[in-house]
Amino acid sequence: MESEFHLGEYIAILKRRYIYLILPFLVVLGGSIAVAVLMPPVYQSSGTILIESPQIPDEMIRSTVTSRASERIEIIKQRVMTRANLFRIVQKFQIFKGNREIDSTTKAVDKMREQTSVQFISSDGGRKRRGVVAIAFKVSFEHRRPDIATKVANELVTLFLDENVKTRTERATETTEFLTEQAAKLEKNLQEIEDKIANYKQENASALPENLDLRLQMRDRSQAEYKELDREIKAMQEEKRYLEIEIAGLKAGYRTRQTVFENPQRQPSGKSSQSNRITAPDDIVGMKEKLAELLTVYGPSHPDIKSLQRRIAALEKAQSKAKIAAPVPGSPKQDKQGRVDPIMATVQAKMSSANSRIKSMQEQKAQLKAQINDIETKIIQTPQVERALKTLNRDYENAKRQYDDIRAKQMEAQLSKNLEEDRKAERFVLLEPPVMPDEPIRPNRNKMMALGVALAMAAGGGGIFLVEMIDGSIRGTASLAAVTKLQPLASIPYIVTTREARRRKRLKVLFLLILLLLGSAALAAVHFYYMPLDIIFYKIIARF
Repeated sequence: MESEFHLGEYIAILKRRYIYLILPFLVVLGGSIAVAVLMPPVYQSSGTILIESPQIPDEMIRSTVTSRASERIEIIKQRVMTRANLFRIVQKFQIFKGNREIDSTTKAVDKMREQTSVQFISSDGGRKRRGVVAIAFKVSFEHRRPDIATKVANELVTLFLDENVKTRTERATETTEFLTEQAAKLEKNLQEIEDKIANYKQENASALPENLDLRLQMRDRSQAEYKELDREIKAMQEEKRYLEIEIAGLKAGYRTRQTVFENPQRQPSGKSSQSNRITAPDDIVGMKEKLAELLTVYGPSHPDIKSLQRRIAALEKAQSKAKIAAPVPGSPKQDKQGRVDPIMATVQAKMSSANSRIKSMQEQKAQLKAQINDIETKIIQTPQVERALKTLNRDYENAKRQYDDIRAKQMEAQLSKNLEEDRKAERFVLLEPPVMPDEPIRPNRNKMMALGVALAMAAGGGGIFLVEMIDGSIRGTASLAAVTKLQPLASIPYIVTTREARRRKRLKVLFLLILLLLGSAALAAVHFYYMPLDIIFYKIIARF
């Protein structure tokens, strides 16, 4: 038969082992109260900084700082929380003065980082959803003294605000300086390419592609003039052959003409010899008539018109020379009285004019030929010049495009720099400055006391259970029957002696005194560290 515990037996165990319940309870409860009362308070001072949106929209002026606010705050935090800054703050406010545990710079800096915190305030109310933007953040500092906590928090908030302005301005300034340097380099490169293009055009001015049509026209005009000169030379050569024949004829009939001139009366009447007549005036008249006839059909620039005009001019010049020519003694063309044969003189003048004219036109023809060759050489060089020029122009266009782009970015960077300097971009605004805290954030004495009571009760119950498990004594008829397998006939109660009664009485009094002392200590702790007892009393009365 297994033993079964009843409520009466539990009550009996409590009566028998109450000392093991009370002592652990009192020890744990007293220790909890002592810890809650003696633990030094820690105060926290916080400043709230608002991340204010830009006053000028990004569509109008883009800022050079494009990272998210949370990223910038982390960067600023790393810059503010440097060893030099933290140690300077420690020395300035004597934060760990008298603290023997902080005996080195490294420990002081590490403790400062422990006591400093930065907490983001997002637009989703702290749910930390992806893509949510931070709209503000808190900078806090903890210390046992509220005044030091407030001073250090103010110092940290000031550093955060100053570092943000410094970081944004430096970023805009560095961007502007970099773009300015790049623009200067590109401008220099652009000028070099312009100089190359100008020098190349100057070196190949006669073969530039933009003058190709002009050179083609010059070549066609030169070729037309060349053909015209060739026709005129042929015409003059035919005229020269005609004059040579006429001179030969005149030389053969020179004596007859001389007799005619000496004896003019012997010339038959009514006859006019062709050889006695100077034909130049008749020829000139005929040419002029022919010229007038051709002008009615062709224009003044027609090759035939020009050729005829040149022949008329040459004949008129030869005739004028024949009229003023003086007789040369001993000349075979002079008669005995020294007179010059006018026909021969005219023909010879024509011959001389034709020779000089042919020579002049041949020189002109040679010049035109050289000019045509030079023009054709430049026309042949034009594609090569054009290809090289296109390469230079392409380099110029690329450099110009890069220069224009960098100049536009430089202007944007300068505007962004002005935006940052005038505090018109995104900025940090102190929303709530750090104030001196009224109550500590640690320790939470109420929770510690409540936890101490729970632990004390658990310790008392555990003590009774442990002692009861260790003690192997048989107590009660049920335990005896369970061990012996026999049912007892009768039970004799425990007889308390006078000495035992006095000892139990003293223990009860001692217990009551200890309980009274612990209760008084608890009430004092509540009164001084939580809330005055009279206020608690009035609150209880008001509630009930």
